[in-house]
This record gives sequence, C-alpha cells and structure tokens, in this order.
Amino acid sequence: MQKDPEQIRTATFAGCNASCLDMMFNLISKIFADAKEKEDEFESIVAITLFINLLENIKGIEATLANIISFFVKELSTAKTPDYKVMLSQVLCMSFWYSASTTIS
Repeated sequence: MQKDPEQIRTATFAGCNASCLDMMFNLISKIFADAKEKEDEFESIVAITLFINLLENIKGIEATLANIISFFVKELSTAKTPDYKVMLSQVLCMSFWYSASTTIS
C-alpha cells in the first residue's frame, strides 16, 4: 500500500468487478461479522488495523468516510473491553487526521 497507494484504489482483477479497495472493505466487513458471531472483540482488532492502514496510505475515500465513522461510533457504544475501545477510538482519531472537515460533518 505504501509503495503505490493509488494502485490499491484503482486495481481490479480479471473476472472480478470489484476494485482492490472494494475487496479490502469487504474483507474488513467480513472480519467484523465473524468476530461478532464468535463474540470475540480481539479478532476485530485485525480489521481495525487494516482500516487504519487504509487511512494512512490511501487518499480518495472521503465519500465512504461518513459511513465508516458511524459504524465505528456504533461499535464503540457496544464495545466491552478497554483494548477494543482504544482501537475503535484510534480509528476515529485517524479519521480526523485523514479529513477533519468530512469527519466533523
């Protein structure tokens, strides 16, 4: 991601209609769904780490940032463990770093 962040946004694979970025979001969603099913918040931390990497390296996801923030705020309201709450809060802080105006609105 760091070497060519634009390629992550635009890359596609033969036989697949989704972009690489779309597949990353799908993977993150799947990790959260699996962790919720297992009732294991620590498994979700993997998805949070992936998302933080997206925020640090990929520009041009402002359109989805509002939905992402609302998801993480909802997760934060139901989080049980302190470590999970810290990781969720870190994503919200990274959202301000990524785009303060989008995060505020």
